[in-house]
Amino acid sequence: MSDFKNGLLELLYIAKSTEYSNVVITFTNDWVDDDKLVLNSSEFTQSLIWTWVTTRSTTREVTSGTPTGTAGETSAINFGAAFLLDYPTGYTISVTDNVLTITSTTLGEDFNNVGSFSGTGTLTVTYNNSADVYFPIGCLLSNGFSEGVDMLETTTRVNTNGWKTSVPTSQSYSISANGLVTTSDKSGSIVTYEDLMNLKRAKTKINWKINSETPGYSDFGTGYIVSLSRTAEINSFIEFSVEITGYGQPQRLLDIEADYLNYTLNTDI
Repeated sequence: MSDFKNGLLELLYIAKSTEYSNVVITFTNDWVDDDKLVLNSSEFTQSLIWTWVTTRSTTREVTSGTPTGTAGETSAINFGAAFLLDYPTGYTISVTDNVLTITSTTLGEDFNNVGSFSGTGTLTVTYNNSADVYFPIGCLLSNGFSEGVDMLETTTRVNTNGWKTSVPTSQSYSISANGLVTTSDKSGSIVTYEDLMNLKRAKTKINWKINSETPGYSDFGTGYIVSLSRTAEINSFIEFSVEITGYGQPQRLLDIEADYLNYTLNTDI
């Protein structure tokens, strides 16, 4: 019997951020009219550009202002103010001398491609992007993995005895799971039904992993939640079902966090 794998060991995990990302911009000189700054994040569809002008009159413009005794201080203050005018929700800012910190209030948002786009303005950038942490989906009763391949028929009239032939083309996979609904996470160690609902409604590409039968290794991949449902019956716990459609090829990799029973089955929720 030792050659058979216990289903409890093949747990499904989904990565989620536990901290908010920020980007620290240090303006090393005073920016002037026509200087341009570029900034991007995982929440934007493209890089955005702000232009320094004498007086702001439209979106993504920054008033140049009068320099103080600290080089870059006015630029830091005025860009922070312009950024909040353009994005009044979703971010907080703080300014110390010539250093501006923009902090996202959206878990999972990462900043990138921040810099001087053109002109004489100079700056340095430090990214403090949050790292995703894998958590098991709470109160799972079962989960499964299925993969398949599309076949292109190559049958012709000369096939021997009329037998059909075909060749494989596109491959795909899906992950299914069902469990008991909990809307709280008192232990801070699981992905709840509410987490799944938010990921699905935001159309978020998720990172997942499943512990494998090979010690120290897990299967990793990305995908989208394409189906989420729940069922409530009298005198029964509320159950949910979720389906994930894979994006690209899954991989079996060394998992430094692999501990087949690192999910406490009696976690207080």
